[in-house]
Amino acid sequence: MSSRITFPIGVATPGTVSVEGSWQCNAAGALSNVMGNGFTVARTGVGEHTVTFDKAYLGYIRFGAHLALNAVDNHKAQVGAYDPVARTLIINTVDMAAGVVADEASHANNRVNLECVFKNVSY
Repeated sequence: MSSRITFPIGVATPGTVSVEGSWQCNAAGALSNVMGNGFTVARTGVGEHTVTFDKAYLGYIRFGAHLALNAVDNHKAQVGAYDPVARTLIINTVDMAAGVVADEASHANNRVNLECVFKNVSY
């Protein structure tokens, strides 16, 4: 019989914190319909979204971002720089065909989705 401890899917691993959310793209400026807890987000440039986390953590394990779009296009979300002192993470939306950071079209179904896992203990 194995003595290892397992954690069922959907249960956070002890010592970690998950911060997840999404927001609606708006090429005209302010982002809207932000969902999730533990962060705020603002459009800080063309195709650039700055996420500010409510708390500082001991370190990060994983960051992920992707787009949910109303229509097929050649854009993707890209995780940029993380600043643990300022508690910020940059998410860029990139037009892969042109190779440049670009805004997504404003549409109710166009959203940026964010998943972050932080280390919350020092063992």
